[in-house]
Amino acid sequence: MPRPLSCCNGSASAAADTTPGVVRQTHRTPFPTKKPTLYPLLERINAYLMRWIRKKYARLRGRKKAQDAWNQAVARRPRFFAHWAWITYAPKVW
Repeated sequence: MPRPLSCCNGSASAAADTTPGVVRQTHRTPFPTKKPTLYPLLERINAYLMRWIRKKYARLRGRKKAQDAWNQAVARRPRFFAHWAWITYAPKVW
């Protein structure tokens, strides 16, 4: 069972290590998977990450600033989280 982000000592690399194994395993499966069925799950993971970022950093409490920081993080490290190989945007509702 994956640990919640609150136990990660506030580091992004620790948060990346807690990405559910199901996402990593599904990403590497040899059989064809229907990726669109996974998109709601991956969007939800991104929503949790965005919420964590906004709570951790006071300067990112605003939605626009948080979204700009998100886009920069994705551009800098596109494969930092396993599920970013499929979906990199955060949902508008978080």
